[in-house]
Formats: sequence, C-alpha cells, structure tokens
Amino acid sequence: MDVPMDKALAQAVWNQKMKAEKNEQDPDFFSSMAVLPDLGGPDETDLALFQDPEQMAKMPPGELALRAAEHGQTEVLRSLIKEHPIVVHTTDSDQYTPLHRACYGGHVECACILLQAGADPNALTCESWTPLHSACRWNKWQCAKLLLQNGVDINRASSGGQTALHLAATTRQVDHDLLAVMLSDQRLDASIRNSLGETAKTLANRESYYANMLEAVDDCLNVNA
Repeated sequence: MDVPMDKALAQAVWNQKMKAEKNEQDPDFFSSMAVLPDLGGPDETDLALFQDPEQMAKMPPGELALRAAEHGQTEVLRSLIKEHPIVVHTTDSDQYTPLHRACYGGHVECACILLQAGADPNALTCESWTPLHSACRWNKWQCAKLLLQNGVDINRASSGGQTALHLAATTRQVDHDLLAVMLSDQRLDASIRNSLGETAKTLANRESYYANMLEAVDDCLNVNA
C-alpha cells in the first residue's frame, strides 16, 4: 500500500529537508529532555543466546521471538514464525510486541517479516504506543516508512496524548528523513495537541534541529500552534 502523498506538500518537505541539513542549530540550545535515551547497544547475553541452539530450544517461543526481533535475528524469527505463527502477537510485560521491538531497534527486515505474518501495526503497549511511536522515538525512519505503508494509524495518541510526530519532534538527534517521511503522509494531522496542550510544531520549536520543516508545511497542514 502506497502512502498518500500530496505533491505540493512533498515538495515543501523536501525543500526544507535540504535547508535543514545546512542549518543545524547549536546543540546547547536544547533541553536535556530532548536527548534520546541510550538503548545501550546489543545485550551480550542475548547475542550469545543466538549462537547456542540448545539454549534457544529451551526458551519459550514468544520470548525468543521478542529477543530475535529486537536484535535483528531474521532467520531465527522466520523459523519461529513458521513453527509457531502465534509468536507475532506475543507481548512482554509492558505489552511491547516483536514488531515494537524490531522498530525501535531499526530492523526493517524483521519488521517486514512480522507484518507479512500478520503482526498488528496498531498494537498498543501499556502506554498506548504503536510500533510507529517506537520507530519515531528512536529515530528509525525506514521502519516508520514501512509502518505507514502497512496501515499504522499515524495520528494515534499515547496515554499522554503524544502522537508519533510529537516524539519525532522532541529530540535533537531526530533525522530529517524521519520528519520528511512523517510530514509527507497526507493522513497526518499535525494539529493534535498532547496532554499539555502542545502540538508537534510547538515542541519542535523548542527542541528540534528541524523545526523549520514543520514551519514549511504549516499552510498545507493548516496548523496553528
């Protein structure tokens, strides 16, 4: 499924993407809240697990699927899904699915495998995050693009009223490609306010290198923040 695109909107986003690359602001401008949390890199224990077939065989299929998705273990994930199709719907204690984990890890191939096997792109965590929230919070634009092509609700708000665009707008490390992907989707409603009454544009003006990308599409999106 292709993402709906408006040519004028797409061109405005592209122009501002090019401009933003040349005009990054001083990082001291940003608050500490704008910094992405560090996932800490691959867990050595998990990586060792995937080298030990005996240990993998002892692990519940759902738990193994969660770990495989998080660490980009595509062959392990394929094998698990073939033998236990239900693992695509497994959740951890915070209700993250394998798709959430694949998306915050930036593992596009794993996300593809899961979606093709019937994973729900609109599955919610205990804080009502979709996989798109995960992709945007950890700056994984390719996963965000894949989700948008596969029926994720781009405007779904979390328990705190945050849309995925809010998350994409609140970190200095956000990639201009991520904002370009989000802003070029015709279904986007950038006027949504979080529980504090802030739009993504409001947050971007305070936190983001690329606030001018939201400014560029202001007229197209009819945002008055």
